Amino acid sequence: MRREDDDEITIAELWGALRKRQLWLLAGLLCGVVAALGYTTLGPATYESRATIQIGRVYDKATIEELGTLAARLMDQYGAESEDAERKTAHLKRVSQASSKQVAPASDVVRLVATARSPEEVREFLERIVANLLEQHDHVYAGAIRPPQQHLADIEGQIGLMSVQVKQLGTLLARLTESQPVQASLLALERGRLSEELNRLERERLNLQRQIIDSSRSRVISKPTLPQAPASPSVTISLASGIVLGLIIGFFAALIREKYAMTRAAAEIDARHVRGDT
Repeated sequence: MRREDDDEITIAELWGALRKRQLWLLAGLLCGVVAALGYTTLGPATYESRATIQIGRVYDKATIEELGTLAARLMDQYGAESEDAERKTAHLKRVSQASSKQVAPASDVVRLVATARSPEEVREFLERIVANLLEQHDHVYAGAIRPPQQHLADIEGQIGLMSVQVKQLGTLLARLTESQPVQASLLALERGRLSEELNRLERERLNLQRQIIDSSRSRVISKPTLPQAPASPSVTISLASGIVLGLIIGFFAALIREKYAMTRAAAEIDARHVRGDT
């Protein structure tokens, strides 16, 4: 292939130069691998702990706390940018909607990820976050569920008393039907009124029971884990980066060395021509 400019290098020449200077490629590759292993071994290790929480529900709203609000609050309180004194060694890294290959994402299931310099530290840190979260949600749940529970207790008391009255009126009505028909008619009206009220209370009781059943406390699905290996630096990523960087360094070193050799050879040829001419 003909070159238009002496400074241009063809692919064949480039390949030949790399084959000729392959030791430089190997040297660069070795340096990259050694640097990656050194960083992995001597670099500061960080560990991650994970926990999964199901946010509780109350009858008057979907969840005790919406995911977006919860994530923003926890990150402000425990995240890397928080004013917590522990943020230099332990902080909350991520709050996200939990999902897996087997289970579709659920709006009430949250994944918490914390990071720290040791496995024990990060698990204890995340355990405190989870405990505080459950305590706060339990307070909200108790405040929301107490009124319907108290109302339900009152209605059940009324139903009990009214059921006794209806039963007594039925017994008295059976005795007065033939002997005192006028009084029996009045008792029948009163008994009908009480029966209607009793039916209304029964419907209200079912509604309150449904509200209480539909409510639930926040709970832990999976407890904070104790990591067995550091999350970073990753050996695989560091080694791959070291190999790529080493090859790049070796590549340019081989080109520079070949360029230098070619320049030097050209200078020697020019010098011989000058000596021959003189």
